[in-house]
Amino acid sequence: MNAVINLYLTTLSLVDGLRDRLADEEGQTTMEWLGIAAVLVAILVAFAGLGGDIADFLRATFERLVNTITGA
Repeated sequence: MNAVINLYLTTLSLVDGLRDRLADEEGQTTMEWLGIAAVLVAILVAFAGLGGDIADFLRATFERLVNTITGA
């Protein structure tokens, strides 16, 4: 009888732990932000590839940001 109770409690504990992991949305939120960032980068790259004033402005802005970050 004790073996059945131990098996029940172990199974209950595993199911409860799995439920907690599935309810955790921290990783999901990270993936959503990465998706948004990827879309924004794709839009900016598309604009930069078109040429013209917008592309020159984006290129200059990115160069300035990279130089500021790297200290160049």
